[in-house]
Amino acid sequence: MDIASSPWLNPVMRPQLAVVCAFLFSLVAPLHAQVRWNFTSGTAPTSPPSVITGGAITAVNSESGPATVDGAEVSTGYDNASGGNNLAIHARIGNLSVTPTYLQFTLTPTAGVNLKAVSVALGTRSTATGPTALLLFSSVNAFATAIGTANVAADGTWRLVTFSALALDPGAGTPLTFRIYGNSGSGTEAANWRVDDVRVTFAGPTVTAQPSPVTVISGEPAAFSVTATGAGTLTYQWRRG
Repeated sequence: MDIASSPWLNPVMRPQLAVVCAFLFSLVAPLHAQVRWNFTSGTAPTSPPSVITGGAITAVNSESGPATVDGAEVSTGYDNASGGNNLAIHARIGNLSVTPTYLQFTLTPTAGVNLKAVSVALGTRSTATGPTALLLFSSVNAFATAIGTANVAADGTWRLVTFSALALDPGAGTPLTFRIYGNSGSGTEAANWRVDDVRVTFAGPTVTAQPSPVTVISGEPAAFSVTATGAGTLTYQWRRG
């Protein structure tokens, strides 16, 4: 055999071989990122992901003054109820046709991050005069129609309400606003609606552009790039493919 005509056997010529390098990129991150509120020290979210800002919850169209944070009637009776402080709202009588009370908050992502929300959950308690229906709206459809509804009993009992399978896609870098209406109450008793343990869950990070194969001389460095999106802190691993 002529070694000179077989570069892969010739130690002198071997470094000149062209090598095609290809890798498959995969993200190593929690399946979902969440923003949570437990009202320990106000209405802002508790330790949100670094790529999300804002999120203070306000009550709009309340019967008397703003919502207040206090430790009365602590949350209990559902999974992961935090107890302690919660948000007390003075909800109005009636339904959507009479300007009802609602909670509102806006989450703002950093550039390039898409807040693809998949669920919204909250602990809720209605007194005898409080809301008996909750309606969820979002800025993705300009609050045109409710994207989730739930009936709740006005019996002074805490319960967890989850609006799931939302599949909201506001677009990369676009703020996402939610409104939660407390509907169909029968009176104007103070703190007739209480809320705790609000959480918004987002779709896990995804790779939007895999790296392309590159050809380099054996022993030379190869550079790859990848594009990914998602809420939360993204970490990664390379897999040879």
